[in-house]
Amino acid sequence: MSTPMGIFVSGQLPALPSGELPNGTIQYKTSLCIENIKAILKEAGSDISQVVKVNAFITDMANFAAMNE
Repeated sequence: MSTPMGIFVSGQLPALPSGELPNGTIQYKTSLCIENIKAILKEAGSDISQVVKVNAFITDMANFAAMNE
């Protein structure tokens, strides 16, 4: 959603452009989510350098360190 004050992006999954949800490491899935966010921001006329806040939800805290690599 785009407003005069900003662009709001939510609910991104680690999906390929085809919509497929691939298997892989948490690092791979995190990078897919980030690439999807970059594509949405580009379409809205912005980029990742303008991001102010990110909330990430993971199902297993054992993956926390790997998600941040």
